[in-house]
Formats: sequence, structure tokens, C-alpha cells
Amino acid sequence: MHVHSVGRHEASASKSPQHSLLETYDLHRVAHIREDVVHCLFVVGLFFFFFVEIFTEILLGIISYRSSIHSRKRERHWTHATRKGDMPPKKKDKAAAAGEGDTGEDPEVFLANYKKAAKIFGGEVSDEILDGISGAGEDGGGEADYTQVCVRSNVGPAGVRALAAAMLGQHAEMKGGPYKKFKSLNLWSAGAGPDGTAAVAEVLRLGGEDVVLQLVRFLDCGITPRGCFALGQALKYGCNNTCKFLALEYDETIGDDGVSTLCRGLRTNTVLETLIINNCNVGSKGARSIASVLNNTSSALKELNINLNPIGPEGLKSLSSSLKRNTSLETLHCEGIGLSKVDIEALESFTQALEVNKTLSTIHFTGNHIGNEGAEVFAAAFADGGCSGLKTFMVEMDGISQSLFKVISRAGGGKKGKKGKKGKKKKK
Repeated sequence: MHVHSVGRHEASASKSPQHSLLETYDLHRVAHIREDVVHCLFVVGLFFFFFVEIFTEILLGIISYRSSIHSRKRERHWTHATRKGDMPPKKKDKAAAAGEGDTGEDPEVFLANYKKAAKIFGGEVSDEILDGISGAGEDGGGEADYTQVCVRSNVGPAGVRALAAAMLGQHAEMKGGPYKKFKSLNLWSAGAGPDGTAAVAEVLRLGGEDVVLQLVRFLDCGITPRGCFALGQALKYGCNNTCKFLALEYDETIGDDGVSTLCRGLRTNTVLETLIINNCNVGSKGARSIASVLNNTSSALKELNINLNPIGPEGLKSLSSSLKRNTSLETLHCEGIGLSKVDIEALESFTQALEVNKTLSTIHFTGNHIGNEGAEVFAAAFADGGCSGLKTFMVEMDGISQSLFKVISRAGGGKKGKKGKKGKKKKK
């Protein structure tokens, strides 16, 4: 027994160094595992903290958004109820409740809103608007025209935005709501730029039955393609039912790209009756876009003016193809569009369209030096009563013989003049 016990002790003594190494290794491993667990817990806690913070921010945003919606609904309900007379008017509104009329038709309210908007947007207040609405005029004795606004000074984008905002009357600091009397808006060298143009487009899009703008004219306003896009979106089908006259004139910033973006909306328009794109640097590409507007079978367009745009023979071919299908256009102005006596193929395409089209009665074609060669193309189309629906055809006389000019030129209204003369003889 003793011998065996001694042997066991010696054996255990011989194994103890290995066991101590294993134990040391295990201790180090456990320590590393603990450190890794602590790091993992720290990272998880950090992520959890950020997640809770982000979730809280989102929740607060949703709560504030919903509260703002509810407050707007309450304001609308209050306004609606007050207009209907279901709720008692405030003290300051007693005069309006007594029957002073709709503030949306009060020019003084509009002028007050316009001045506020000018301060908000940092725009220049136009004396033309103030004098025109108040009736002061240039000499102080003019009559106010509440149906139109005309700006001839460079008020810049901010000034045009202020005018548009006052028309809509939707800003929190404005009173009276939309101004309902304006029928036409004329901006001549007003410096509207794309931002001012977009503001006018918003009036067309959001004005509805309150702001009934029937005529909008931009002359030398630096609209650019971005402003044209805004106008096109505002005038596409279903967005505006009031604008019948749109004029973009003497603006080289428009070009082909601007007309293309504009016509994307106009090709579905069923209200516009007059479209003027005069001297806007439009080429053959832009002419194809204009042709797409003429292709609309539901179009109400009666007059198109593309004077002084270098659309050339290819552009005329595009228009001619659409004129064969169009059933609404009555007057076409295409003066100085870059045609000459060598563009026989384009002129033949145009005359073929005139033979088919049944609605065109007036064409202004001056400024195109087609010479005798081009005049003979029209003479062949007009022979034997051809193009009988065309009553007025104004053509450039330069380079055309007098005999040919008499054949193709149609002044319009000649028969009525003869009847008038006969009537005078009868009176005598």
C-alpha cells in the first residue's frame, strides 16, 4: 500500500506542471472571452441607444406632423363655417359680415398682400402695379383696371414671385385669399427668370375657379427651359381650364429645349386658343414639338405664331405633316422662319397640307424669300380653285414677279368690299 501511494504521489507530482499550464491557458481564454462579451454588449448597447434616439425623433416628427394637419383642418373648418355664417364673426370681421363684399375682389386687400409678399421674398415693389390697381396712373388721374396687371420694369424673379403670391393669397401673413379680378398678366422685360415663371405657373395650376387668368404674356423675361417646363406642367390636361392665350416673345433662352418641355404639357391641353412663340431661338427640333401640339385631336388651338424662329425647311415639313390632320387651327403666323427659294421640297409639303386642311383661313408668310421658284409652287397649288378655304395669304414680294405675286397673294375680304361698293351705289 505504501509503495503504491508513493507511486501515485510521484505521478501526480510529475503531471502538475502540465495541469498548471492548461489552467493558465484556460484562465487567459476565459479572460479574452469575457472581454469579447463586454465589447459585444457595449456595441449592442450603443446601437440600441442610437436606435431608440432615432425612433424617438421619428415618432416626435410624426406627432408634430399629425398635429399640424389637425390644426390646418380646424382652421379650414373654422374658415368654412365662418363663411357660411354658422359661427359668429370676430370683432375685426364685423364690417365684412355686415356686407362689405368679398375680400377676394377688394383691390386694397390685394395691394396690402402684394406689399407683404414683396417683403417676404425680398422683391421690388412695382409702382406700375400700385398705380394701375389704385387708379393713380402716370399723371395721377387714370382709371384703375382691376382685370389686368402689366409690369414693364425689371422687378426680377423675387418681384414676380411676390406678385404671384399675392394673386394666390395663400401665405400665412396674407388676408382675403386669392384675388379674383385679374384676367390677364403681362410681364414685359420684367426679369422673371425660371423662378418667377414657375411662380406664375403655380398661379395657373392652383388658381382654379378663383384666379381666372385667361391671358399670360412673357416678353424678354429669360424664362429658360426650366420655366417652360413649369408652364407646360401647369397647362397640361386637367390642371388649368381658364388660360386661352399664352405668349412667349423675344426670349432666346427658350430655344428647342424650352419649347420641347413646354409642348410636353400643351399637347394634352384642350383649352388654349392662341399660342405665340415669337423670336425664341426655336429650330427644327422645337418645330417638331410644336407639331405634336397640332396633332392633338382635342386641341382648341385657333391661332399659332412662330414668327422669327429659324425652324428652316425641316421644321416646316414637321408642321405640314401635322396640319394635314389638324382640325382647329385658323390662323398661322410663320414670318421669317428661315426659308428660301431653294427649299422647294419643304414648300411642296406645305402646299399639300394646305390642300388637305379645311380650317386654315389666314397665313402670314412674309420674311421668307422664296423667289419665283417658291412662288410657282404656291401658284400650282392655288390654280383651279385650289386651297379655296385660304382667304388671306401674305407673302414676301421681294424676288417674285408681279404677275406671280398677284396669283398667290390673297388679302382676304375682297368680296365683302365689292358688296359694300354696290351697296353705296344703290344708296345714291
